[in-house]
Amino acid sequence: MDPNATHHVVIQDDVRPCPDFADHLRSVIQLRPDRAIALYVNWNSPENSYLSRRAVTLGSSWAPLSPLEYTPTLGLVMPAEWARQLGSYLFELPDSLRDDDEMVTRFCLERGIPVIAALPTLLDHGAGSSLAGNETHGERRSVLFAGDLAHGAARWNPVHPSEPELVRRRDRSTVTEFVVELVDSTCRLRFTRPGAGEAVDHLYGWYWQDWTELIGVDRGHVLAAWGEFVGDQRSAASLWDDGYAYEVWAAGYLLGADAAGGPGFPGTAEASADPAVLRYTLTAWVESGLTLSDRDARGPAGIAMLVDIASAAVDRGAAADGRMEEPLRKAAEGATAFPSDAVHADRDIDNALRAMADREAEACLLLAPSVDVPTPLLHMRVEKCPECGADRDTLRAHSTAVPTRVAALLAADEEPSGPGNVLTLLGCEVLPTRALLPAVLAEPAPGGRLRFKTRAAVLTELTGSPVVAPADLAKLVPAMASMERSSARAGLADAASPVSDDGGYMVLPALTRFNPLVSAGGGSRRPAGAHPLTPHPDAPALRSLGRAYRTYLLDAVRSRLG
Repeated sequence: MDPNATHHVVIQDDVRPCPDFADHLRSVIQLRPDRAIALYVNWNSPENSYLSRRAVTLGSSWAPLSPLEYTPTLGLVMPAEWARQLGSYLFELPDSLRDDDEMVTRFCLERGIPVIAALPTLLDHGAGSSLAGNETHGERRSVLFAGDLAHGAARWNPVHPSEPELVRRRDRSTVTEFVVELVDSTCRLRFTRPGAGEAVDHLYGWYWQDWTELIGVDRGHVLAAWGEFVGDQRSAASLWDDGYAYEVWAAGYLLGADAAGGPGFPGTAEASADPAVLRYTLTAWVESGLTLSDRDARGPAGIAMLVDIASAAVDRGAAADGRMEEPLRKAAEGATAFPSDAVHADRDIDNALRAMADREAEACLLLAPSVDVPTPLLHMRVEKCPECGADRDTLRAHSTAVPTRVAALLAADEEPSGPGNVLTLLGCEVLPTRALLPAVLAEPAPGGRLRFKTRAAVLTELTGSPVVAPADLAKLVPAMASMERSSARAGLADAASPVSDDGGYMVLPALTRFNPLVSAGGGSRRPAGAHPLTPHPDAPALRSLGRAYRTYLLDAVRSRLG
């Protein structure tokens, strides 16, 4: 390195620079000379992609990057003295070490070196094969590439007033700090959980509909705003039944609410972001979150419509009613969440619900493994629902019901050929990926496998149907809680410890949803409400029970988060 150099930049070979790259590089260095600057952020990186989108939504040209996620080293510029230290640090590492980007993160964290991304990014990923074995990471593109913008539109501003708050949020200042992600045509939250030790790059996000109150957003507001938006569209009928459109709406709404709701974020997202730049950012987000089959089926026109939806949702979420005035209040100890309902006023039911919610909270807070840590696939066995007739084919038709990177669907009467536990569920059930953690992580004795069943599958085994009559709640709910509690493997905190397989099964403590594809004619793809017992909660008493359970579950997770 030239001893008179002020900065040092490293660019990998598989990049696509933006036009006027050298001039733009000088500009960003002059604007932020005392920072390490990433010239690329991957469009679906676990945390940095959302941190970048939030910064763009606020109108900032700079995103403080995660202190734990890999540093995007496709292009990285540093003050010369830091670069010399980094070179010496990396020189001491073995050549066999592949993840140098994670070592850069460690280096910067240990020395307190702030890393920011320049937005738009000056580099995009090239289309060639990965020399580092990253083909399994899917398509790699920038979260917002300067080369995609109109000529002259790529520019970088001085430090934005929101940056101190962006830094505070990046540093995981609260136990419910989060990012929003679109993955596999689904909107999820990812709680960063400071100090918990969960892998940054795990695959087990929290399905947004179940957990928005933990981040101060009322899910009812999201749905109501969606209904108003759909009502204004000429294609309202087909749009209302479009499941991914609703997921995109939720993601945009949560992004807008997040950007407008932070106490250190001045103004609103609607007034801050450059509309053209924000649209490019949302386009990359929408495309990155689609399954390949959904992307092919929609084509450019369909994707453009989804971007319109995301843009409208950001504006709506940034409106004054996007955030709840205060978090959902904790249910009082010793009080029932449904005192006016004669069926649910039974104290045994209430106590059983609380116990079931506690076990599900423990399951949700298991530490999800890194995507790079090999875990056996969870084998999913489907039983035909005697109520609606949904079977294995029904479940397989749902594009996200079987998360293929962590689970595999067994054929009828098929026994697993490799390692991995077995989960039995009904064809009309859709489970959130996070709910699968206990079954994925539970380690059987050598050569064995553990068997899990959903609560609905257990109900069907016990009563012949997943439909629960209100008169039977007083008997079935405590019985379900007892089965979960008395199981030799109910200690979910020890899920990673080897357990013998005695031929029985564990009840998976998880919310379930009705598979919308069961409905006649294909039905709506929009997810139904979750329920702790059954995908068929049609009776008012069951819906009331579901609302109570969700209150207890939120309380249980919130208390364990901190």
